[in-house]
Amino acid sequence: LSTFTASATSITASSGSSSSILTITARNTDNQLVSGALVSITSSGSNNNFTASGVTNASGIFTTSFSSTLAEAKNLSVTIGQTVLSQQHTITVNPGAAAKTVITSGTPFALNNSGNWTAGPSFSVRLADSFD
Repeated sequence: LSTFTASATSITASSGSSSSILTITARNTDNQLVSGALVSITSSGSNNNFTASGVTNASGIFTTSFSSTLAEAKNLSVTIGQTVLSQQHTITVNPGAAAKTVITSGTPFALNNSGNWTAGPSFSVRLADSFD
């Protein structure tokens, strides 16, 4: 009866400029809206920004904006009072636009399985967003 929706299942890593609106609607067993119900949202991963708990308004609705600065899949679930909703959402946070180049040094030589020294990469280069 109660519902959990996400306005977007794919966003870009940001401090809030790219987000998904999470909407929880609380209903009782008679399908009536429930105001003042305690809502808790949990998410996997880290560097997430959202209001994790609160109460439903007079229309039985609780909303929050979800964003993250870490690019990864985020699994979200909701509890209303003592009831865990079966609806869950995965929001994929994609990396932002390349903002810098990261250069790291590697091992110039490595011992291979034959016991011989072989040349390894001397450095690696990757592009990173502004949160990396």
